Formats: sequence, C-alpha cells, structure tokens
Amino acid sequence: DSTHSRAMLKRVYRGKILSIVDDGAIPIVAGFQGISPSGDITTLGRGGSDTTAVAVAYGIGADLCEIYTDVDGVYSADPRYVDHPKKLDHISYDEMIEMAAHGAKVLHLRSVELARRYHVRLAVKHAHIKSSGTMIEEADKLEEPLVRALTVDEGIVKIVIENVPDIPGIAAKVFKSLSEKHVSLDMIVQSMHKDERNDIAFTVSKEEFKDAFEIVSEVKEDVKASNIHSDDTMAKISIVGVNILGSSDVVYNMFDAIASVEANIDMISTSNSRISCLISKAKVKEASKAVARRFGLEE
Repeated sequence: DSTHSRAMLKRVYRGKILSIVDDGAIPIVAGFQGISPSGDITTLGRGGSDTTAVAVAYGIGADLCEIYTDVDGVYSADPRYVDHPKKLDHISYDEMIEMAAHGAKVLHLRSVELARRYHVRLAVKHAHIKSSGTMIEEADKLEEPLVRALTVDEGIVKIVIENVPDIPGIAAKVFKSLSEKHVSLDMIVQSMHKDERNDIAFTVSKEEFKDAFEIVSEVKEDVKASNIHSDDTMAKISIVGVNILGSSDVVYNMFDAIASVEANIDMISTSNSRISCLISKAKVKEASKAVARRFGLEE
C-alpha cells in the first residue's frame, strides 16, 4: 500500500522473477521496498528485507526461504545476557514469533508472521560460515510444557496514568486515543481499585514513547487522571516455549529464579507460549543467567 516506511504487502508480481529463473539466471531482488498502487516507490520499514524474502519465496512457490545473517542460527538466549546459550536446530513459528516480539533480534516479527500465515519454511544461517542453521516451521503438538528460550528487551518504557476513576470506559478512552495513532502496546496492568480510583500502566517501545506520552497527556483531563509519569529504567525478561502457562511449576521457577537475584517483578504478561516479567535494568543480566540455569538453556 502507500504507507511510506510502514507499507503493507498486497501482492508479489512473480512473472519477471520466474522468467529470469527459466532463462537459467539468478534473479537479485531488492528488499525493503516496493511499488504503491499509484506507482510510487515505498518502503516496508523495520524488517523489510526479511519480509521481502518471505514474500518472494511464497510468491514463486519456493520450498524453503533461507535467511543469511551474522549468526549461525537461533539460540536459546542472547549471549550478551547468558554466557553459553544452546543453538536450536528446530523451532516453531509460534515460538519464533514470541521471541521476535519480545527482544530476539535474529528475525523481524513481521517476516515470521508472514511465513506462518503462508506456510513458508524458514532457515536461519550464517552468511560466512557453513552450518545447518535453525529450521523454523510448523511443530508437532506437544502436551508437556517445555521452555525453549529466553529473551530480553531493554528498549521499552513504562507509562503510568495515576488515580483515574474506577468506572467503565476509562481504559477504553485511553487506548482508543493510542489506537488512532497506531501506537503498539505491550504489557498492560490496571491496579486494584482504592477509594474507587485506579492506576493504569502499560509499556511501549522507546521509539514510540514520545508519541504515546503526548497522546495520554492530551487525554489526562478527559479521564480525570491526577498524574502521568514514565519510567525508562525497566527491562522485560521472557521465557518462550510450549504450553508453559498451564504449568504452575514453570511459573514458580520463573518467579523464583528472578527472586533469587533479589530482583522485584513490576509487571507480568503471559500467553500460552510465553511468560514476561518487567524488572529493573540493573538486575536483568543477573536474572537472565538465573532463569537460563533454572530451565537448562545453557550448554
């Protein structure tokens, strides 16, 4: 479409690519960019090159899309936080999506979502070292909970809207304004009511913080908030795997490992394949090592 820097893919014109292949040549396709309906050049934004590769693979009916990068696959953790993470030979689309959405940098979220939607098998490999890499595809259904990876995201900011009335519609007003400006939200918590007043807290990326803070400041009087403040000293640590939320043992061990380094949990968010905790940046490296040890994510 025509949304410059965040354009959405509508169609892949494969005729030219396939004709070049039929002539025995190797086509080279520029990533990150495309043509809008009006004929203007537009860009796909962050992760656009990975997304282009997946789209082209789907468009031409390729058996596999190989992404070459500066690492030889997907690892159980970022080596900046965990000393000896394990390389994962296989991982599911859902697990990779959770990892990409919550701090892993090896693939952009948008490209993996596209691959899952159109069943494009992915392989992540090193650009200069021969290796088997990591395969990303549909996974067999498992009943037992299994923690596969840990991610860390330090690029987030918490925004707190203080002392709003505990009545229906207040949260809707806040998040409608954010939605209209296409601000992406992550963790959201509403505190327990006290004297019929609540606090609403949520996190956004550093890139979107300025817009988000301006938006909630504009609705402060409308929602009768007493104050709005932000905190950029927090980081998010997440574990990703299969059926982990349904296991009280996994939940306990996640929280206990974080507590073992005297880190306080400020916010929690979950899905069936992920548990995320917001903690102090000052404690995130210690906590990452403790969680990785607890779940056997190191070599």
